[in-house]
Amino acid sequence: MATTALQQEVFSPERERLVGLVLVMTGGGRKRKQSYLCVTVSSDHAQQAYIHKVKKPSEKEPYKKKTSWKLQDLREVDGKDPSPENCDFDLRFDKVYKWTAARASEKKAFVLCLWKLCHKLLGKGKKPEFVNVNKQKLEEQLKTFDPSRFGATVTPAVVEEEYQELTPKEEADLERILTTCNSSIGNAEAFTDTLVEQLDELDMANRTAILKSENEVDALLKTMDSALQELDKVDHEMETYDCLLQDVREAVEEMDDKDKQLQIEDENYRRLLEEVQSLVDKLDIGLEAEELLRHGDLNNRTSLERCTEAALALQRARNVKLSPGMNMLSAVMQQKQSFNQLAWAFIKRLSTHLTGQFTKQGDDGMDVMGQRRANPHLLVLRSHNSYHRELLPYSKLMGWLRDVDAQQYVDLYKAYVSFLGKVYEKEIKEFMESVKQSLLGKYHDHKKGFKLSISNASLVKSGSRESLHSSGNRSSAAPSASLLDLTSRFRDKHDSASLGPTASAEERQKFDNAFVMVLEQLDPLCKDEQDFCTEFFALKRETDGGADAKDTPGQDSPDSYWARRKKSRSDKSAKSPASALTSKRMMEEIFSTLEFELQRLIEFGDKLDGFNSLCMLVRVSQHVRLGKTSDDQARASYLSLCLGKHLIIVKRLFDNFVAGRVRWTEELKVPKKHKCGILPCVTKFEEFATQAEDIIRGSDRRADLDKAYKALMDATVGAIDRISADHQKTPSDVIVFENFHHLSDMLARLKISCLDAIRDQAKQQYKVHVDSYVRTYLGKPLDKLSTFIEGIQNLVASGVKHEEVGYQLAFSKAELKKLIKEYPGERVKRGLELLYRKAEKHLCEEENLLQVVWHSMQEKFLLHYKEYEELVEKCYPGSKIMLEFSLDDLLSYFSMIARQHY
Repeated sequence: MATTALQQEVFSPERERLVGLVLVMTGGGRKRKQSYLCVTVSSDHAQQAYIHKVKKPSEKEPYKKKTSWKLQDLREVDGKDPSPENCDFDLRFDKVYKWTAARASEKKAFVLCLWKLCHKLLGKGKKPEFVNVNKQKLEEQLKTFDPSRFGATVTPAVVEEEYQELTPKEEADLERILTTCNSSIGNAEAFTDTLVEQLDELDMANRTAILKSENEVDALLKTMDSALQELDKVDHEMETYDCLLQDVREAVEEMDDKDKQLQIEDENYRRLLEEVQSLVDKLDIGLEAEELLRHGDLNNRTSLERCTEAALALQRARNVKLSPGMNMLSAVMQQKQSFNQLAWAFIKRLSTHLTGQFTKQGDDGMDVMGQRRANPHLLVLRSHNSYHRELLPYSKLMGWLRDVDAQQYVDLYKAYVSFLGKVYEKEIKEFMESVKQSLLGKYHDHKKGFKLSISNASLVKSGSRESLHSSGNRSSAAPSASLLDLTSRFRDKHDSASLGPTASAEERQKFDNAFVMVLEQLDPLCKDEQDFCTEFFALKRETDGGADAKDTPGQDSPDSYWARRKKSRSDKSAKSPASALTSKRMMEEIFSTLEFELQRLIEFGDKLDGFNSLCMLVRVSQHVRLGKTSDDQARASYLSLCLGKHLIIVKRLFDNFVAGRVRWTEELKVPKKHKCGILPCVTKFEEFATQAEDIIRGSDRRADLDKAYKALMDATVGAIDRISADHQKTPSDVIVFENFHHLSDMLARLKISCLDAIRDQAKQQYKVHVDSYVRTYLGKPLDKLSTFIEGIQNLVASGVKHEEVGYQLAFSKAELKKLIKEYPGERVKRGLELLYRKAEKHLCEEENLLQVVWHSMQEKFLLHYKEYEELVEKCYPGSKIMLEFSLDDLLSYFSMIARQHY
């Protein structure tokens, strides 16, 4: 049975007694696995209790323990449900273990076994908590529990008979005995006698067999004595041979020791030779390399490549890693010292050569600028790609120099920045001056009465003002100061009477082309120089997201701002090591005047014409956007980074331009003694919108322009309302509907989406004020007759029937006929002619609304005529009272008057 097998195979070797078990299931479905939970007690006097999980891997393998716990570690026994049918229970040790018993009776017996064991072996406070079990029933069973049986037998939970099955051999023998004794099996005494007789026979047979084998035993003993004697002889011979070989053993061992020492010495020699050879290979660059570093021609391309390889080999030899002991060798120290001397000599040669190249590039740049002065109309910036191509082969040597001697590298960096910075500074300044003078000349050609003569002598004389540039280069900054001064005076001259200089569309297009040309010239120049410097000086790349708050000019003067910028750059250059140098910083130092010159060009364009600020805003924004959407933002041109900062300045100029127009519109005054017509602010807005739409088309600055539109439109609408209320010559309704009609037509033509609501509002206001004007000046046609008709309408409204109106004395037929005779056709025609001349006097010719207003008056008059006829027909039926003129007569009067004045 399982209990016996578990006791014999698992617990008896461990000196434990099985006192309870339960067959439990784990898992679910087809993967459900069986195992036993066994409770045991040790056989010693301490009597420790344990709970074991035992499994049998297969039918042919014995039971094996999987997990064991001490009973004192048990914290809780959870029966899950006290009902007798539930088979689930939990045991909590360090964590909760969930089990399902095969039968509910086995679970009950197992829980009872644990209850009894805990009360017998565990003290107060150490017993586990039993939950969801019938404790009263357990207490009753505990009273009948016999402690004396506990240590010797298995508890009733698993008590089974101590029965041991017979083996097949024992079963066969028993059957044979029963077969031979079948006759006497019913008589116990006869059966016993038979068995005793057979036992005696077997005993006798055993003793006989022992006596017969005594002779064989004696022979075996004699053979063993003979073998022992032979062994003694062999031992004696071995001792003899061992004495003989003792001397040979010592000699062989000595030879073996010497052989091992020779092998070790040979291995040491071999390793030493390899180490020395490796050291020599690492610290030797060859005589040819040394000769190249000392006397190699740096102007020849092939020789330069060989010098570069030799310099890199020298660097590898200088940086080779050796063990601390090797570094202390005098030969190694001497070789490294010679390497340092060789490197220093080559560094001096390289620095001298590159400095000469930089100087040559600077001198050539000055010569080219001299040629530019002879031909100032050549608006092209010189490309430096040819010099870059000459210097790029030295880029590897610059990287080598950066690793070998950082200070010398920084000195060359400063030398390049110094020479090229001056070249670029003068080139950019002269280029900008040429652009400004060409633009100023074009504007001068279109300005009547504005005389401007600019010569180099006059510009230099006017340079007594301080330059806006912080570098203090007065000779180059003075012309720009003069140009700005002249354009400023030119603009101020026009500001007193109007919005400032109003250039034609052709002039604005010329400035836009010039500005685009400047950006197109500067962009490749900056990008090529940036790419060259990054590769030549092995610089780190940086990106700049836009204008830095600390670098924005703000409210500072240009002098203080640019002086502070240049001072901070010089401080950075003096303090920064080679590792801190970046391409962005180097571009800032080389193109130190680029930002300032761009700002001056922007301000110059704004002073020429405020509309140029919108042109520049669009162009600068496009350039900055292209820089941000580039596939490799790290390679974005330095010009894009500069323009990112100047975008704020251009936006501020455009805002100021719009604010000036708004202010002018709000302060607009028109002569009150003349016919008003279309207001100047309306025509100015139309010009602004037409030109702005041409400029902004395809740009991403639509939001800025929409904001300007709304501000200008609000000011324009306010000006219309204000002027219409105060004007003495022209009726307010005429001023309103004429200007709103103009605005409505203009907005419908331009299709500006942000002003759609204002366009609808203007159209509505136009209609309202046309009706108001018609009602005001048409008034009550046929004045006395209109008063009579109104009296009739009042009687009818008070409750008098239409047929009874004629019986009123004041509204008799005679009174009506008398009034009708006062308004013959000729008199009506003269009144209409006076009305037409009055409307003609009020309305302006450019808007051409006279016929529209006259048509509205005609419709209004005809409506009154029809109302009069209908009311007379109702109140005086059958009287055949009619006006002196017919409806056709009125139509002919209106048509004739319109044709006469068309």
